[in-house]
Amino acid sequence: GWMNALHASDRVRVARAWYSAVGKRSSCTLDCRVMDGSGTAHAVRLHGAPIWAETHTFTEYIGAFTALG
Repeated sequence: GWMNALHASDRVRVARAWYSAVGKRSSCTLDCRVMDGSGTAHAVRLHGAPIWAETHTFTEYIGAFTALG
């Protein structure tokens, strides 16, 4: 769902980078734009990181957007 908030021009680039990181179970940081409800674009930095269980088993990803500027 969160990819739907991305600016249309950023979706393919961000999706490729995100799914590449997920496939490698690595962290990623990307600059992109997200759209608010009024259609205004906001520059953000996306941070994504894998979460590992105590048994060193991959469990999920956590991500956050940080406003730029």
